[in-house]
Amino acid sequence: MVRIEISGRIDYPEFMEPDNKILKTNQSVTGPLQSQGHTQPRPSTEARKTSGTRDGKVELENLEIRPFTRKSPEIEEVFRLYEDSFPKYERKPFEMVLSGQEEGKMETYSVFVQGQYGALVFVIPGAKVDVLDYLAIAPALRGSGIGSKILNWLTSKRSKPFIVEIESTLSNSDQTRERRKSFYLTNGMHDCHEIIQLFGVEMELLSSRRPVTFDEYFQTMKNYFGKSASFWIHHEIRQVSQKN
Repeated sequence: MVRIEISGRIDYPEFMEPDNKILKTNQSVTGPLQSQGHTQPRPSTEARKTSGTRDGKVELENLEIRPFTRKSPEIEEVFRLYEDSFPKYERKPFEMVLSGQEEGKMETYSVFVQGQYGALVFVIPGAKVDVLDYLAIAPALRGSGIGSKILNWLTSKRSKPFIVEIESTLSNSDQTRERRKSFYLTNGMHDCHEIIQLFGVEMELLSSRRPVTFDEYFQTMKNYFGKSASFWIHHEIRQVSQKN
């Protein structure tokens, strides 16, 4: 496949292009979800901006996280948050996410705060380590502490580490990147001191429980992508300052 340089980045090949069609979400649920079902109608976007808040602070005691499928009633909200939260070069086609869930290659979760849709979590499971592929918080809930709660949930739910890929802070002193890394480290993640090129973008690896190696990470990604993983993921061998 041909990689295309766009503004200094390598865009995804054709099979990784984002969805260009609107999801059909009027499918009926033919069976129960893997955890508690949610049958109440979803509130409007305007209602979600204020529901579950008190003096600008979100009440997180009733946080609920459960698996979703393409037949889940909140699927359109998941799709919109996914498209709005990540740039084109970072998104897999949503159909690829859903089919991956059906094939056991992707875990997909919806997060609700007091019954209102609040976040999405996509995880690639592996034999030794998992990869937190996407985590996105609804705009009205950002800065509320929901991200920390989700990370704590992921850590407590798994006996093995999970990995987070973040855009490198080593070659670009960008404050947003620094804040993102600080957020994960503050929430108990470890700096693996591993640098990779993922679809042409320099990334750092962070992990829960313990630092993981590139080989552990790559094995999980190879199981997900197949043989093409070695073409799109490269390990950068260089001295990394262990300042964190």
